[in-house]
This record gives sequence, structure tokens and C-alpha cells, in this order.
Amino acid sequence: MRTRANMGEDAAIAAYVDAAAELHAMPLAAEHRTGVISAMTRLAAFGADVASIELARDVEVAGVFMP
Repeated sequence: MRTRANMGEDAAIAAYVDAAAELHAMPLAAEHRTGVISAMTRLAAFGADVASIELARDVEVAGVFMP
């Protein structure tokens, strides 16, 4: 069910998609915009699921790769 919070998130994701396309000078055709926003919405949900996993305090984060 869509809630006000979801609608706000949807608007934020749509704004992000538009800003990212403009920043990278990547024209986003109107017929593709809805699909891109939908994919980004799913990715945000996956990210929220991953971020919700609590790790033990002794788990070390991965190092940063420096070639």
C-alpha cells in the first residue's frame, strides 16, 4: 500500500534520477524515465534491507582497494 512516506520517497527518487541524468549529460527519454525510477526504487528497497542487518561489533568492514 502506498503511504505518504512512500510517495515522498518516490518523489525523492524521481528527483534523484532527473538530477543524475542532468549531471552526467545523459538524456533520459520520457518513455524510459518511469522504468528507471522503478528500478531505482527497487534498488533503494534492497539497500534498506541490507542496511537493516545488524552486525556484531567484532565484524571488520572491508578495506578500501588502492591499486
